[in-house]
Amino acid sequence: MDVIADREWNDPELDTKLLIASQGSEYKNALVEAIVSQLYSDSIYISLTDVTKLPLVIESEWSAVLVIHTFQKL
Repeated sequence: MDVIADREWNDPELDTKLLIASQGSEYKNALVEAIVSQLYSDSIYISLTDVTKLPLVIESEWSAVLVIHTFQKL
């Protein structure tokens, strides 16, 4: 998995805040873009970060946290 750069959409002063934690892959990137395109016009601040930064997240600062994760069975 690739480490992704942080990105933001909309105003961080909005009341509703969504944190998306993911890592880079073609599928996950497309999923993030689809989610953002659906929510962008709503009054929601959206922030994207890499899952490796989750230990630094203060959960109470977010209305929702979406973790996009993939695992493989060997």
